Amino acid sequence: MLFRISFVVFFFISNICANASTPAFKFQFKGALEQYNSNDKTDTTADANDENRSRRFRWSYARIGMTGKIDENLSYKVKMRLNGNMTGINGNGTNPDNMGSWVDYAYIDNKISDKVKLRIGKQKVKHGAWEGTYSGMDLYGAISAVRQNSGEGGYIDGYFASGLGLHYINDYGLIEIQIADPDNHQPDQPNSQGFLTGIRWEGSFRNNTLNPILTYHQFEKTKQVDSSGSTTEKATVDATSGVGIQYKVNGLKAELDFIQFVAPSNDPTGAQKENKTESYSLRISKWSGDLHPILKMVSNNYDGDDSSTATKSFASTAYSLVLEYYPYYEHRYKLNYHIGIDSETKDYDDASIETVTEGKVYLGFYADF
Repeated sequence: MLFRISFVVFFFISNICANASTPAFKFQFKGALEQYNSNDKTDTTADANDENRSRRFRWSYARIGMTGKIDENLSYKVKMRLNGNMTGINGNGTNPDNMGSWVDYAYIDNKISDKVKLRIGKQKVKHGAWEGTYSGMDLYGAISAVRQNSGEGGYIDGYFASGLGLHYINDYGLIEIQIADPDNHQPDQPNSQGFLTGIRWEGSFRNNTLNPILTYHQFEKTKQVDSSGSTTEKATVDATSGVGIQYKVNGLKAELDFIQFVAPSNDPTGAQKENKTESYSLRISKWSGDLHPILKMVSNNYDGDDSSTATKSFASTAYSLVLEYYPYYEHRYKLNYHIGIDSETKDYDDASIETVTEGKVYLGFYADF
């Protein structure tokens, strides 16, 4: 059904653009056979006396997309997911912006000049530092706690959001300003959240070998009242910020990031404190012929309000070690086979909760055609 809807939308767009170039279709799939192990006793669905073990084949990424040009100054992109949650925040397949939750991208780019571009529609909000610029297609297990909880069911709102983006490019990099409508409104309180606003700067120095990045995004949440007029949630402003540096030379790429997320308490009684997450990450990769090894290490610190197990404060360390093989090296971004190992250890401030250790070994593939 989703394929049928997707193609109807695609061909409708291409047909109304009589002067447009032929659209380019793209299919992206990533899957793996995984062996997962965990001693997580906080999962109430698991036997508290047994370790959680599972072996499965899992599709971690599946998308179909289309891009094209209407004329020299107008282009478009549509991208839809074929896996994951299709129900949307409203429970009927849509989010509060009335766009299907299975649509990642649906935007038009208007080139105003050689340096300025306006993006209109549903687009990606690149939270954090360099990690935020990666597609889920290119990420493995070690991910910052901020990225893990961004827009895909977590506490950061609007990983994909409908709105406006202004891009300015010069010899020293890119500046992007966004104003958008996050997905994460409450279904019974459609005005529970204001706009998402953000700015991102990607620098480019030494012939694009040394590249800093700075980002800041904030999300307004409005005051909520009950039928008697009493305040149930205070107005707050959540915010993410990130700073990073990227170094590229002779096929080697190294990235060091710091990301922070702060959510002030919306409890009108003052009983709960703010939630704050800080993540440090290091990613190193190297092209060597048709092989592409990747090492990523992440350190997370989450200072929660401790009102439930889900918001208990913790510190964690994680790493991923992956080897990608590209059998058709001249088309390195089209197909790879990979083997990898992920590991994460999570220590809670609450001594009554056992240290959680999770690990995964996987053999998978990545196709981008």
